[in-house]
Amino acid sequence: MGITGLLPALRPVTRDVHLKELSGLRVGVDTYCWLHKAVYTCPEELCTGVPTEKHIKFALSRLDMLLHFGLKPYLVFDGDYLPAKGGKEKERAEKREESRKRAEQCLREGDTAGARAHFIKAVDVTPAMAAQFIAAARSRGGARFVVAPYEADAQLGYLCRSGQIDLVITEDSDLLLFGCTRVLFKLGKDAAGQQVTLHEVFTERNDELDFRRCASGSSGGGSSISGGNSGSDGDECGGGGSDGNGIGGGGGSSAAAEDALLLTCALSGCDYLPSVLGIGLKRAHR
Repeated sequence: MGITGLLPALRPVTRDVHLKELSGLRVGVDTYCWLHKAVYTCPEELCTGVPTEKHIKFALSRLDMLLHFGLKPYLVFDGDYLPAKGGKEKERAEKREESRKRAEQCLREGDTAGARAHFIKAVDVTPAMAAQFIAAARSRGGARFVVAPYEADAQLGYLCRSGQIDLVITEDSDLLLFGCTRVLFKLGKDAAGQQVTLHEVFTERNDELDFRRCASGSSGGGSSISGGNSGSDGDECGGGGSDGNGIGGGGGSSAAAEDALLLTCALSGCDYLPSVLGIGLKRAHR
């Protein structure tokens, strides 16, 4: 999930925050991230068909934490598989099946620790699990729910760009490329997480990935990320000035910086096409 190496590269512009600082905000949740963590509490049961609710209780504890600190959750769930990622989804399914077979082999050999290690790699989040969590979460009250047409990423980007949410909680750095201007990563059971805002990505010094030159660059043209046309001739950052509708939301960023971030991440590798050999995040940025 996410862009390899992006979050470590953004550490200089990342701020540690506690949920109590975010009280009152409307928060969109990439809920499958919770469920993917949740299934690690009981991979053996889920892979072998043993009834359990451990994973549902884990996800509910995250929801209860948001409600306790006064946030207003909008839980967004993945919908159908994205056709453009068909190759990657097939690859992941094959790896899960191979891990399941290895786990079963370990069980036959009496290696329970080895079996668990492989079951963790084999377990997947299913629509049935999501439906089970939604049913349980509705009894809590205080949250809204939506199942995206495809992946939750684009739905969360839309909710942010349309002003329906103030913040996104996820483990997937891709959300920064979908129009989510304020994102909380690595939320733990201690209610602390790491916040990244696109405003700071584009305007603060970062020796790892510095977009300030692009953000203060030329005028004209909209961001390709937000659906506009990129670029003025000769701008090596690849775009024009912000029209206020790009992924940075006009908060001190420009379309040039938005395009530079998108192109940097796409060149470094994505799920839509095979990666370019020898091109990592830093080289793509250069």
